[in-house]
Amino acid sequence: MPTKSTQETRPLVVSPLYQTILIIISFTCLSLAFYKQFNIFHFLDARPNIRTVTPQIYAESGGFASVIRVGLEIGDFEVFNMTENKFTFNGIVWFQFTPGIISLDTLEQFRFSRGEVLKRSEPDIQLIDDKILVRYLVKVQFTAPLDHSFFPLDDHRVYLMLAHPFIAIGEIIFDASISDFITKKNVADVGWNEVNQQVEPGFSQAKISENDPRTTRNYPAVLFAIDYERYGIRHFLTIILPLLLIFYISFFSLCIKESNISLAIVAVTALISYRFVIDRMSPDVGYFMFSDYYFFIFLGGVLAVFLLNMINEYSTLLTTLHLKIAIACIHLVVVAFVAYLFLY
Repeated sequence: MPTKSTQETRPLVVSPLYQTILIIISFTCLSLAFYKQFNIFHFLDARPNIRTVTPQIYAESGGFASVIRVGLEIGDFEVFNMTENKFTFNGIVWFQFTPGIISLDTLEQFRFSRGEVLKRSEPDIQLIDDKILVRYLVKVQFTAPLDHSFFPLDDHRVYLMLAHPFIAIGEIIFDASISDFITKKNVADVGWNEVNQQVEPGFSQAKISENDPRTTRNYPAVLFAIDYERYGIRHFLTIILPLLLIFYISFFSLCIKESNISLAIVAVTALISYRFVIDRMSPDVGYFMFSDYYFFIFLGGVLAVFLLNMINEYSTLLTTLHLKIAIACIHLVVVAFVAYLFLY
């Protein structure tokens, strides 16, 4: 005579109340983890190669270099695209120096690293006390070494280096301070908000041969940096909410007796299909981003629910208690992986 355990109808079901309680608990844990990340400014953007002019380097360069004060004002961005790493701005570059240390023909040959000066006005020259102030209206297009590993929770430090490769630091040294760097404070209309600025004067190097130090040329440069954080959570919600929704709905396939495997298959298919939507929103990079990890974590969770449905359908060893424990474990593993991703 069959025992009570084998008399249970197949497949087994779990009450919607139990599922809802677990979903509320895991959603609360995930929300706390995501909220914590929103309050952290994190970036991995590579800093361009600029070195500080130390007293030793100054002495080795002859010790007679003249100082030119450099400033940059960014009036507005015509193009501000973090995803495609494209920037174009209109602004003012100015130099202040003692008369006679450099000609204007040489001075106006300044460059922007990883950028191009699309327009450069005639110099506006003004004598202030015993210094010459020269201003250039410029339109600059540039790219920055952005790292999107934290997308869609990424913040960025955008670097822009002004350099003069036709002057040696034995002749001229650039100097600048944070007060010499003025930017448009708000680019919230394109989803970003400026939070900080940095200015670092120094020098960069141009090498013709790695084996012959005589071919190395040190030239003055100033590194301007702007910290940007995402304004709002639209990108994040657009990516994470559908993943969460599909993941949680898949659990309710264990609450019905009919077509539970079909519902689990639909959840897997929907999640894989949404991957194409995520790809269209994401930066085109060759490394894994947080959005990729989110997708694979929730895909693993949905596949685990599908396998649990298969076992529930055909195995006679699975009891309702086992089923509840397995469901709780899937929630726990997903939350643990997301938490580990943030800690890592």
